[in-house]
Amino acid sequence: MTEPQETELLTLALRAAAEAVQAIMEVYQADADMGVIQKADNTPVTRADMASNERIVNVLSQSDIPILSEETAHEEYAVRSNHRQMWVVDPLDGTKEFIKRNDMFSVCIALVEEHRPTLGVIAIPTTGTVYFTQGGNAWRGTLSPLGEVLSPIKLPITFGPTPHVVLGSVSHPGEATRRVVDALSRLPGWDDVRLVPMGSSIKQCMIAEGSASIYPRSGTTMEWDTAAGQAIIEAAGGKLLNVADSSPVTYNRPDLRNPDFVAVSNSVSPSILSAAIAAVAAVQ
Repeated sequence: MTEPQETELLTLALRAAAEAVQAIMEVYQADADMGVIQKADNTPVTRADMASNERIVNVLSQSDIPILSEETAHEEYAVRSNHRQMWVVDPLDGTKEFIKRNDMFSVCIALVEEHRPTLGVIAIPTTGTVYFTQGGNAWRGTLSPLGEVLSPIKLPITFGPTPHVVLGSVSHPGEATRRVVDALSRLPGWDDVRLVPMGSSIKQCMIAEGSASIYPRSGTTMEWDTAAGQAIIEAAGGKLLNVADSSPVTYNRPDLRNPDFVAVSNSVSPSILSAAIAAVAAVQ
């Protein structure tokens, strides 16, 4: 992807995110009945998910790049496997948090090229904060209603050592997180490690900006849950690795379910990363 192409596609992704934020907040602020229904996989979907998805697809379709979204029908792998580029979208990541009205939800838009996430945008509707990649770097700013970024700051933000914080899921607490905290607490200098529960891809944004060190995850997540976050984490110097072989997670796979993974900030040492991966791998 050339620099002009990146600029054009990032502009589209930011505008799509801004449209999605508006659609989500219209429901969040005004709708007592969110229209919650259970999908076939027993996960919830709301009017906000569908409205956000419609607006994102309308904008991203201008690029003529195929779109893989959680809330639209998925092409068979025989078709997807031919896509050199593909948008990977979660129009409302953290639907359970949205329903709980705890503000821990986000919009995720990624561009995947040859199985790697090369562009990422994550917007947090309740704060207007946006995280994104540009020019090989990661950034945080404020997203305007028109998709412009105000007051961008390069990530990671360092004001000293990254806190010894392990992030866990609010709605999906797991054994992997507990094992990582226990393992790290026994290592030199990590006796102060603490667990912080957080919802949606906000966890990945915290890793990228350096406000947390490690996010381990065992159990079911999907490509749209991590693609944008991985692009942003990697642009900030961090990693999101497959526990099975310590390689970066790849995308547009035959199975859209993610492997178990560990995400780390740029300041995490190889020994700490290895200990975290081993702890997650021990979960059966």
